[in-house]
Amino acid sequence: MCVKCLGAKGTCNWYAYCGYKATQSSWQLRTIINQHNCSKEFSIRLMTSKWLSQRLEKSIRDNPEIKLTNIRNKVGRQWNMGISRSTAHREKTIAYKNIEGSFREQYKMVYDYAHELLKSNLGSTVKVSVEDNEDKKIFRRLYVCLKACKDSFVSYRPIIGLDMFFKRKLWRGVVNSCCKRCQ
Repeated sequence: MCVKCLGAKGTCNWYAYCGYKATQSSWQLRTIINQHNCSKEFSIRLMTSKWLSQRLEKSIRDNPEIKLTNIRNKVGRQWNMGISRSTAHREKTIAYKNIEGSFREQYKMVYDYAHELLKSNLGSTVKVSVEDNEDKKIFRRLYVCLKACKDSFVSYRPIIGLDMFFKRKLWRGVVNSCCKRCQ
């Protein structure tokens, strides 16, 4: 097997040759010219967002709030390569999809979630609201009132007030709750 540096448009001298020794069932480095006369290149087209997302998926799983500059620095330290902000963003998005699954796929399972809640919490109330849009349904809201919450609510005073807060994710919406404690 022969390996050659392609830096400086193929004029770099760095070269390594390995041969297979059948008697020992191993590879042996036979020739090496360990002198580079090219400068380092920090942008190589082989390092795509998809390839990066597979390599950095564990880091994103451990720290989902990782910043793009930290991703770029990690790639620079680990592979001595520079990537653009847009590549880092695409890599992070692909890794999120692999970790959590697509948001659309999760919304498709909302009925399964509702049925599982009803099955495991007898006496609970679960209502799913969807809206028809051409040939598909779009999720609007989900209402859940567990049996234990219904039973414990009887001992409280009448409704104190309603409060709203904004959900800050991919699809924004308003979530209602009966009191601060339920948030």
